[in-house]
Amino acid sequence: LNGAQNETAAEICRTLGYKEGETAEINAWCKLMLEQLPKVDKKTDLALADAIFYNKKLTLKGPFRNDVTSWYDAQLEALDFSKTKASADVINKWCDKQTKGMIPHVLDEVSPTALAYLVNALYFKSEWREKFPKGSTANETFTDEAGNKGKVKMMKLDGKEFGYGETDLCQIVSLPYGNGNFAMTVFLPKSGHTVSELTAEMAKGALPRFFGSAEVDLWLPRFETKYHIQLNGILCQLGMPSAFNPGKADFLAMSDQASYVDFVQQDAIVKVD
Repeated sequence: LNGAQNETAAEICRTLGYKEGETAEINAWCKLMLEQLPKVDKKTDLALADAIFYNKKLTLKGPFRNDVTSWYDAQLEALDFSKTKASADVINKWCDKQTKGMIPHVLDEVSPTALAYLVNALYFKSEWREKFPKGSTANETFTDEAGNKGKVKMMKLDGKEFGYGETDLCQIVSLPYGNGNFAMTVFLPKSGHTVSELTAEMAKGALPRFFGSAEVDLWLPRFETKYHIQLNGILCQLGMPSAFNPGKADFLAMSDQASYVDFVQQDAIVKVD
């Protein structure tokens, strides 16, 4: 957004839920999050990091450099993109370090004609406020949505009070970490209902955000899941197509060289134990 101008910038603002021309407000909010979020729970390891790896042939404009370094503490590094694999190795090593080994690889190689790769990493590790007793974990049958059954390591914690809610569609439990400032919210579809029904209700904002508390007998499987997606189409549908259109994109606040967004990629890993 700091490198965008005119309609491209306006679309990005609207997609983020801000009014047009509120780049300064977004910057200030992000700066606050970067500074404050890692401090709110001493039992939680939270790290946010940003970097721009750019083609050594590219000259980034001074105001853009100042914005991304002062508001986002972004690392700026010029690379020789003609060395496609070596440059990708630098980016992968950065991701590996910032995610503490959780996501060691995001690119096979860079494009020699690319201008820059803007990279953001979020790392979160915490301990449950109500810990699952190790001796209570046991192999139990887990049935997935398709009806397939399999054995999983099921963590058990009975008779503890949690934030709890219930609708015709699902049960909801909020599991706090550390001092309670962060929590994992788990949605369990009731019998006869599906995850897709749940996500449709979430999209409409129909599921409760706040609920009461109850004594819960909780069985939660240990699991690890990985996710990879390219977000171009989704971001266009949300309202920022100009950024991806070589004929319409306006990122001349970043550089005098005409540019557009080639792809937006997200990689995520969630591990629960």
